[in-house]
Amino acid sequence: MSHLLKQHDPQQKQSFIQRLLDRGVYKLKDKQLYECTMEELERLVHMVELP
Repeated sequence: MSHLLKQHDPQQKQSFIQRLLDRGVYKLKDKQLYECTMEELERLVHMVELP
């Protein structure tokens, strides 16, 4: 009964990807961004958006 683990929101994922692309991040290691999990994308967004 976890509210956090609802179906992955494709719009949220798209938003993460867009934010990363805007900062020139196109891949995570050898994976394309769209192949990454939400968790990986979220971590990446936090890394690039921290001042």
